[in-house]
Amino acid sequence: MDRARWYDLPTVVARLRERRKRGCFGDDLAALVDADTFERLEIRGGQDELFLGDDALGRSVDFYAALVGEEAPRASAVRREVRKGAVSAGLIGVDRLSQVALLQPGIVRYILTGQADELPRGDGWRSFTSGLWAVNAPDWAPKPMETNEQQETA
Repeated sequence: MDRARWYDLPTVVARLRERRKRGCFGDDLAALVDADTFERLEIRGGQDELFLGDDALGRSVDFYAALVGEEAPRASAVRREVRKGAVSAGLIGVDRLSQVALLQPGIVRYILTGQADELPRGDGWRSFTSGLWAVNAPDWAPKPMETNEQQETA
């Protein structure tokens, strides 16, 4: 028997909030996050937690635009931590990395619910961002011929 297609949580939240007048909040959101967490950790065993999929930059922008209330400040706090970790690791494309990082499942859970148990702690952000950068570089990394000035305006 084939299993149903499983969409990533940021895409589902962004689409539901865009298309439904009621959006996806409260108990509905909590149930959706719980189902996603169960699927990721219990069924799939937390595999591929760093790979963010196709068009990560576009999907992360849509997800960020759909955030409400306390979600946006939590996303901004994550972006700050990712930037600090990326700079300390000497990575390029720091702003883009901080944006696409919003799609990482543990970060999504934190943004939507405030549950921080899956987030890196302290210096863990450096190794986390290094892994995220390495796995997702083709989607968001600057072109080889871009200068730093061009990267910042992109």
